[in-house]
Amino acid sequence: MSADDHIRYCAGCARQQQFEQPPCEDGHSADCPERACVVCGHAILVGAAPAAVPPAGAGADRPVTVVTVTARRGAGRSDSRAVA
Repeated sequence: MSADDHIRYCAGCARQQQFEQPPCEDGHSADCPERACVVCGHAILVGAAPAAVPPAGAGADRPVTVVTVTARRGAGRSDSRAVA
């Protein structure tokens, strides 16, 4: 891949920036869809997003909590909501 393959629009910087693949803690290794802006740390997913898997013991009639996290250096914010 060339360096241009890692240039994407960064919502945190509001401009085109270079993105890198951070160390994957989910076991995806080289297939990890996460990328982080090298300037502000804003995280994005590239390619197809992995399928959500309900936690063990969660029944079909119980809602699953979806957490969306925007990684920014110095600011820890998240949006959490229940979906059916």
